[in-house]
Amino acid sequence: YFAEIFRAGFQSVPHGQVEAARAMGFTELTIVRRIMIPILLVSTLPALTNFAIILTKETVILSIVTVPELLYQVQTMSAETFAFVEATFALAIFFWIFVEAISRLGQMLENRVTHYLMK
Repeated sequence: YFAEIFRAGFQSVPHGQVEAARAMGFTELTIVRRIMIPILLVSTLPALTNFAIILTKETVILSIVTVPELLYQVQTMSAETFAFVEATFALAIFFWIFVEAISRLGQMLENRVTHYLMK
C-alpha cells in the first residue's frame, strides 16, 4: 500500500516541472530531491497518515507488546477485579490516545510541508 501511495505521489508531479529542471541542467538526483520529493510530500502526506492510523488499529502496535497480549492482560485484570467495563474502557482510551497522537503528528507534518501554499 505504501508503494502505491508513493507511486501516485510521483505521478502527481507535473511533467513540465521535471522537463524545466532538465532544461536548466539539473542532475536526476537534484530533480528528485529538490522538485519531486517536495511535491510528493504535499500530495501523499494525508494518505500516509491515514494508512499509518489504519495499520495502528489493525495490526501489531509494538514489537514487544502486541494487541492479543494487551487484550489478554485486560482479560486477566478483569477476571481478578471483576471490573470488565473499566479495564476494556482503559484499553480503548489507550488506543484512542495512540491514534490521536499519530493523527496530530500527521497534521503537524502536513502544516509544515504545505506552509508555503498558504501564502
